[in-house]
Amino acid sequence: MTKAYAGALEGTGAAELLMAQLGDAGGYVASERIEGTLAGRTGTFVVPHGAVGDATDSRTFGHVVPGSGTGGLEALRGDASFAHERLTLSYSL
Repeated sequence: MTKAYAGALEGTGAAELLMAQLGDAGGYVASERIEGTLAGRTGTFVVPHGAVGDATDSRTFGHVVPGSGTGGLEALRGDASFAHERLTLSYSL
């Protein structure tokens, strides 16, 4: 899967996904390599992320892999969540 990001993070992502669906319950796990510009710094980083849920409850997770940053994002650390095709990234450089 490929994605385009616009906003505070400008760039693209490429992810490998594993998904499961059973009725109204399901989940996924993914590993995504993101290339772009964040806070004026350009580079790449990796985010494993996922979610589980059903009709009444859902949970997500995601983290920047420590040490996966390159270029201007080499020191990047943080947490990520994906909801409705939107990435929220809490990070430090």
